[in-house]
Amino acid sequence: MTWWAMGKKLLQYSILYSLLCLIFVPTLQSNEDPILKPSLETQSKSQPRPDSQPRSVLATASVNFATPQPLTRSILAGQQRRQDAKVLDAEKVRRAIASGVAFLKKKQDDDGSWPRSRFNGDVTALCTLALLNAGESPNDPKIRRALKHIRDQKAAGTYFVSLRIMAMAAADPEGRIFKANIRSDVQWLLKTRGIDGGWSYGSIKMNGQAPGDGSNSQFALLALHEASQLGIKIPQEDWLKMQKYWISLNHPPSGGFVYYGGGRNSRGSMTCAGISSLIIINENLQDLGDRINGDFANCCQETEGDQLIRKGFQWLTKHYSVRRNPGQDGGTVLYYLYGLERAGRLAGKRFVGPNDWYRDGANQIIAWQNRVGGYWRTRNGHGESDPNIATALALLFLSKGKRPVAIGKLDYESADWDLHPKGVHFLTRRLEKDWNMKLNWQTVKSKDSSVDDLLQTPVLFISGKQDITLSQTEKNNLKLYIENGGFVFAEACQGDGCGLDGSFERSFRDLMAELFPDSQLEPVALNHPIWSAQYAITPSKDRPVLALQACCRTSVFFSKKNLSCSWALSQKSVIENQRVSTVLKRRIEYCTQLGVNVIAYATNRELQEKGDTPTLAQDDNEILVERSLVFPKLAHEGGADDAPNAWKTILRDAKRVGLEMKIEKKLIPVTDESIAPYPFVFMHGRRAFSFNPDEREAIRKHLELGGFIFADSICASEAFTDSFRREMKAILGRSLTPIDPNHEIWSDARFGRKISEVTLRTRDPNGGFREQKRKPELEGAEIGGRLAVVFSPLDLSCALENSSVSNCNGYTRKDAVKIGTNVILYSMLSEAKTSR
Repeated sequence: MTWWAMGKKLLQYSILYSLLCLIFVPTLQSNEDPILKPSLETQSKSQPRPDSQPRSVLATASVNFATPQPLTRSILAGQQRRQDAKVLDAEKVRRAIASGVAFLKKKQDDDGSWPRSRFNGDVTALCTLALLNAGESPNDPKIRRALKHIRDQKAAGTYFVSLRIMAMAAADPEGRIFKANIRSDVQWLLKTRGIDGGWSYGSIKMNGQAPGDGSNSQFALLALHEASQLGIKIPQEDWLKMQKYWISLNHPPSGGFVYYGGGRNSRGSMTCAGISSLIIINENLQDLGDRINGDFANCCQETEGDQLIRKGFQWLTKHYSVRRNPGQDGGTVLYYLYGLERAGRLAGKRFVGPNDWYRDGANQIIAWQNRVGGYWRTRNGHGESDPNIATALALLFLSKGKRPVAIGKLDYESADWDLHPKGVHFLTRRLEKDWNMKLNWQTVKSKDSSVDDLLQTPVLFISGKQDITLSQTEKNNLKLYIENGGFVFAEACQGDGCGLDGSFERSFRDLMAELFPDSQLEPVALNHPIWSAQYAITPSKDRPVLALQACCRTSVFFSKKNLSCSWALSQKSVIENQRVSTVLKRRIEYCTQLGVNVIAYATNRELQEKGDTPTLAQDDNEILVERSLVFPKLAHEGGADDAPNAWKTILRDAKRVGLEMKIEKKLIPVTDESIAPYPFVFMHGRRAFSFNPDEREAIRKHLELGGFIFADSICASEAFTDSFRREMKAILGRSLTPIDPNHEIWSDARFGRKISEVTLRTRDPNGGFREQKRKPELEGAEIGGRLAVVFSPLDLSCALENSSVSNCNGYTRKDAVKIGTNVILYSMLSEAKTSR
């Protein structure tokens, strides 16, 4: 028996052993409490992990099936701890929210209310708001009773009226039911503002007499903002008074915000309130004096409010905590965390300094939840000793903070990386309106972000005026981000007051050429889906745009002129202002529609909540094995690595049967020596290619010795298909033939799944794609009575690589995984029918 046959027998026995382990090992699982499990470092090497199952011992694919150097357990344990420290379990968040919702609904009285606190109805309004944000329907009988109860109460106190407005707006975002009630409450709030422009615990009788406090004032402002979103007019002088008031609460020496004007004790809750309030005020102010110049916008400006927001975050970074309210004694930690969620979300901050505030806060809140009752309660009064209030605040943090992220801004530490801070904010607002869903946006620091961090946002926005400078690590991360399904949306801040030197454009072109030397930025074709992904728009000579094809799709979109400046002016208060010319309004709307289209194309409008977002597989740290299989790709000049991560999806799926496969990027030349160690090789491409005589002979020998080639045409490339068929005929002396739909590769369950039908997607001449149920349509060639070559002229690679739907003629991602897994298992488990 040859070394090749012996090696294959070992592989077959290993796979069968793994299948048996997969079936029988669950009965051997330990019932030990995972909290009490010893660390990997302290376990005896001879003692298996209590939560592990026997693993197959597979030979690595080398000439002698040699074993690579094993990874040490202590290193792996340390790496795992670092990974665990970053993990937010989305399912735990969902369960915590569900338990909190069940608790509040259980505690609701028959009249729709919850037990009162200081003012009539404020707890009921707070609980109603929390339940609506947690996903409860306004049509739920309990929510209907709660809304009726708070609507019928007399206006009494800033907290209650403000929370009532927010609850009604959340239940009726179109203003069809409660708009008149909200308008009446708005008038009440405007009449009860204090002498300094803020709000207190007062009433209309105290109008103009009592000074305001930061807590009442932030709730009043939140309510007025929700009312403005419904089209209820809030006079500009009122927003200006609110702006002056919040500036007065800033403590210049520290950068934080205080509870009363003139105070010196900055607090975490008040600093969050100050940040959120200034962001909201800036959104509603029509301060167009220095922003509009006839038919043009004056871009690249900064306001005083932006500076105070930045200083507020600096204070929060210095005093960061999720276990207490910084600068405040007493039980107001959940109140503070609700404010932190609001500040982080409105500012688009995923991190406060180095701290992932939602991950930290959510994990802490979940740890505080009463496991039996599903409620929260903190000590030391201030309302949070009431489990209804505490649970409502916890639910508001968890539910609002976990909203899907649509776009993220890349902070690459240049002075001009964020010249239009409000641009992405208002673009996200437009997406919320167009897609009828609540969304978040965020900022990520390039220097401090891993690929996993970047992958938390499906679209990465890069903007600037001068050169963009990244370290080699940052470049590598950006490349991996794109290769793993990420999308880059970039703009050069040129024109409209931002200069015209072209530095950013030149440096961005150079960066893309370095990362993807085989692709280049080119004008976007007239028939590209970007022009119709949401709105039907046409290319504009005033806003030229380029795109780069990488990883089976357009992965980079670049605008040579400002877009975010127009996004920052797209709020209703600007568009409806008579001072803004029709020409400028049209330009603002065009740029906004283009931004929406790009994100719709990039995400396919399929977004995931925090904790559900994809992460980059850390392959070398995933498994504790001494041996693994390596599956390389054949090198050629027809785009041999144009879909670099496609086959990783198949290899991960194959692990479900216990196969431990080393997923690494390995591109090998076609020679006797390089191809010999690998029984199985992948191959794909998108352009024409040819092998030389020596390469053809090496492949022929490889196949005759039992080797196997699995190939597909990236995006159903006709040029690659013709080349591959021609080369296989030259190598084998005969053409590839269709594989029978009833062949054992599809019908034998040993090879993964029985595949009788798949979904084939083909482009419709009238736009979009048609989907048809068909038998698998693959070609192959047999040697010794078994398939040695399997080829798909229809796309598999792009379907596997893209996290959303592929734009190629080929199979769906789900079916591509099935086909690929079956082919791999067939290549290792099938037997030749005749001896060689």
